[in-house]
Amino acid sequence: MSWTIENNDISDVLLNGLKPSHPCTGGWSGTLTWQYNFFHDADVLSMLVQTTQSATVRFNIFAALTTNGGVDPDTSNDWSITHNTFYLVQRGVWFYPVNTTGTTVRDNIFFAPVGGFGWYSVAQAIADIAIGNYDLFHSTGSYTLASLVGGTYTLAQLQANGKELNGLTGDPLFVSGSPTVAADFKLQAGSPARNVASEGSGNA
Repeated sequence: MSWTIENNDISDVLLNGLKPSHPCTGGWSGTLTWQYNFFHDADVLSMLVQTTQSATVRFNIFAALTTNGGVDPDTSNDWSITHNTFYLVQRGVWFYPVNTTGTTVRDNIFFAPVGGFGWYSVAQAIADIAIGNYDLFHSTGSYTLASLVGGTYTLAQLQANGKELNGLTGDPLFVSGSPTVAADFKLQAGSPARNVASEGSGNA
C-alpha cells in the first residue's frame, strides 16, 4: 500500500521526530511520500525517520530544527530526498546508521546554521553514502558541506570523490532574508538555485 502525507504545517515535535514505521509503533508496510509540508521550529534528533520501508521526501521545507534536525533514512536504503529546502537545520540529511547507499539526495537547498552540515553521518565514509547531486549549499557562517567518517568535506572534496558533481554553493536568495513562513522561501529572480535542477530549465 502507498501512503502520502502532504500540505501540513508541523512544528514543536517531540525529540525523536516523526517515525511512521518505527518498530515501537507496531510498524507498517508499503511506501510513503512526504510532500509539500512545512516542518519547523522543533528540537528534534530528526524530523523524519523511517526504519525499513522506502520513502519519497520531496517539495518540503524544513526550517529552524536543532539538535540534528532533518531527514534520517535510518536502516532503510531506498529513499528519494529531492527538491526540499533545509533552512537553519543543524544536519540536513543524517545518514545513520547503515545501508543508505541506495538513497538519492538531489536538487535540495541546504542553508545551514554556523557549525551545521548538509550531510552528516557518524557511521559511514564517503564511499558508502547516498548518491548526491544538484544540491545548493549555503550557510550563515563557517561551514563544511558534509561531516562523515574520515573527516569533513568541502564541495570540491565531495566532487573529487564523485559526489555533487553538479552541486553549487551560494546564497539561494529567498524572498525574505529571514524567512519564518513557507511563503518566504520562494526564490528571487537572481537566485543561483533557479533553473539548475537535474530536470533542467524551469525547475528550482
